[in-house]
Amino acid sequence: MKIRVATIKDVDQLALLFVEQFDTQAKIEPYFMQSGTQSKQFIEDTITNETSQIFVAEDADKIIGFVSIYERKTNDLINSIVPHKYAYLMEIIVTKQQQGRGIATQLMNTVNQWALDRKLDYIELNVYANNPAVDFYIKSGYVETNKIMVYRL
Repeated sequence: MKIRVATIKDVDQLALLFVEQFDTQAKIEPYFMQSGTQSKQFIEDTITNETSQIFVAEDADKIIGFVSIYERKTNDLINSIVPHKYAYLMEIIVTKQQQGRGIATQLMNTVNQWALDRKLDYIELNVYANNPAVDFYIKSGYVETNKIMVYRL
């Protein structure tokens, strides 16, 4: 298994992994998430944009997981917010068959290095509170800094 930068040739395999991820998210949080597909154009744009990157975990020429990361900055229109450049981890996906092998940890280590190389201040992600991945993020060193609360009508 190796970790590498995604290329345009990977778009079809990445699109299939998004379907698996969306199905999983829909089971975890059906009120907000539903099964679906990711636009291939979105995937291509993420691969080719200079402020984002997709890293894939590949085994025997098959993509078994990936992580997508975006460079962002805090809102400079609100002067009470300390200015930061940071990385936003959009998704990390490892196929169900390959989970538990340390692949997600290797992908996270790659993201950490990407953010360090860009001299970013921190990495941020959003996760639903009942997602089993919360434990993985905590073990990876992430801490909760805010909550989004919803009142369903």
